[in-house]
Amino acid sequence: MEQAEALVRATVAEPDAKRREALADRIGEIRKQHDTPEIGLAQAKAFFNATVGDTDTKRCAALGDRIGEIRKQHDTPEIALWQAQALVSATVAETDAKRCEALAERIGEIRKQHDT
Repeated sequence: MEQAEALVRATVAEPDAKRREALADRIGEIRKQHDTPEIGLAQAKAFFNATVGDTDTKRCAALGDRIGEIRKQHDTPEIALWQAQALVSATVAETDAKRCEALAERIGEIRKQHDT
């Protein structure tokens, strides 16, 4: 768990979004051996951190989807919240109103499941 938390902290300091995603993937390697809700949460946080400041809206949505994959194993309110926040990040630079609306609908579905 300590290694996963250290990698999450590294995603906060890392300026490059693709590098932050690679750090999140390293947490995924830890999950392969120790798939606990806590390590899943750490990976979800790291994936969210990879969306911060990223203007590639499709990439941000894909990272939200990756958090959704974590939820298939560990469907907790905390992980759901990080997924919703990643999807919000996908709307920040989105210029297509229909795409923003679709993302908002996805966030609404998460809210229905977890009241986040």
